[in-house]
Amino acid sequence: MDPRTMTECETNQSRPKSLLQQQLVQFNRVAATDVDDILYQYQEYAESMIQDHRELFTSFSPSASLMLDTM
Repeated sequence: MDPRTMTECETNQSRPKSLLQQQLVQFNRVAATDVDDILYQYQEYAESMIQDHRELFTSFSPSASLMLDTM
């Protein structure tokens, strides 16, 4: 999931849902009954983070930023 697309509401909602339903539920990593709760929590988190840190998301550069550096 690309941080640059998290500011796009439609994309932000469709990709996680697709990932959850087609991959994680299919391979028994997430219960189908938990998908709606997980999506709700993700959307709440994304909205609060994007609202406060929009510039960090829109200016993210994969070649300049290694996500492993933040772990």
